[in-house]
Amino acid sequence: MPASKNSRAKRARRASRPYSPGDSSGTGARTVEKDPAPAESSEDGEIPGSGAACGRFDVTSTSIAVDSVAVLDREIARLLGDSVASSTWATYRRALDAFREFRVSVGISQGGTLPVSASEVARFVAYLSLRGRAASTVASYLSGLAFWLRVRGLPCYTDDFLVRKLLGGLKRSRRVRDQRRPILLGTLERILGVLPLVCSSIFEATLFQAAFSLAFFAFLRVGEVVSGEGTRHTIQFGGVRWVELPAEGGGTRPAVLVALESSKTDQLGRGCSFLLASSPHSAFCPVGLLRAYVRVRPVVGGNLFIHFGGKAVTRQQFSSVLLKAISFLGEEGTFRTHSFRIGAATCAAAAGFSCEQIKLWGRWKSSCVQGYIRLPAPSAMGV
Repeated sequence: MPASKNSRAKRARRASRPYSPGDSSGTGARTVEKDPAPAESSEDGEIPGSGAACGRFDVTSTSIAVDSVAVLDREIARLLGDSVASSTWATYRRALDAFREFRVSVGISQGGTLPVSASEVARFVAYLSLRGRAASTVASYLSGLAFWLRVRGLPCYTDDFLVRKLLGGLKRSRRVRDQRRPILLGTLERILGVLPLVCSSIFEATLFQAAFSLAFFAFLRVGEVVSGEGTRHTIQFGGVRWVELPAEGGGTRPAVLVALESSKTDQLGRGCSFLLASSPHSAFCPVGLLRAYVRVRPVVGGNLFIHFGGKAVTRQQFSSVLLKAISFLGEEGTFRTHSFRIGAATCAAAAGFSCEQIKLWGRWKSSCVQGYIRLPAPSAMGV
């Protein structure tokens, strides 16, 4: 039987109502909070919008019923799930878990899973401080709570004056100096030199010589060089292109143009490219090392750096080989995978390049680049 004029009018009114995360009246009860509930995703670890229930329909279709509130709510959940990186979702889940733990520890059993006042957030900060959490960890947890509060249209108690002052006090009273040592040019050359002695094969040594030199000279984050859990910003084999540059005195010299489709600070995937020119007088020229690796690399797509069997090199493997080389050299201090990026910034500053230029090369978006420059640098810098 055709729908009556009144029923069609009711459906039109329901479909035209603005969505509110806290709206539970009428047919709008199945909102993001309930189908699915992003804030409760920490119970099962699923990111909103990542489940099979989301995306079972063609979002490009013009035949979606406008009065299907459940479909619209699933699309809201999908878009919300895609709004931040998977690593950020993991931080937001940890924030909720920490807040639940705080409530249980102090005997609060009422109020649900989110703070109900600024004073409760202040006590949460104090709780984390007494547990020895770093200021950066507390700040990330507050950002997570702020996200869930704003999604639900609730007051953002994390922006309260007292809460901000408590976080400032935590930063001032618990300053932690970054213990990671920079890998400077001299150290890099020694590491590359011992890789044939610590790697399991000549292929592996060639692979890691190219990966380590590229990480240093291109100011790369480790997740941009090799894969890791939740990483989607790794350089691809198809993003490498060989070019020729004019050389002094005439002729040309080889160079490599490497494309990076996305990064930690480029979540939307605008992409960027960087050009590395060859250094014919260097035994550890990054262009020459990368060309030597590509010559023996299996001819398959995917990540640039892969093992001979075709599996992608992982972050853990990258770190393990680095630490083996450091141990073999008898170097003292704390070296980590980020030491390449720290060392590149330090060497560039020692060579006289401006902070703005270093920010551009390393794709830093803020003044945090200053924390990467460790001057005065030792003579081993080699610049």
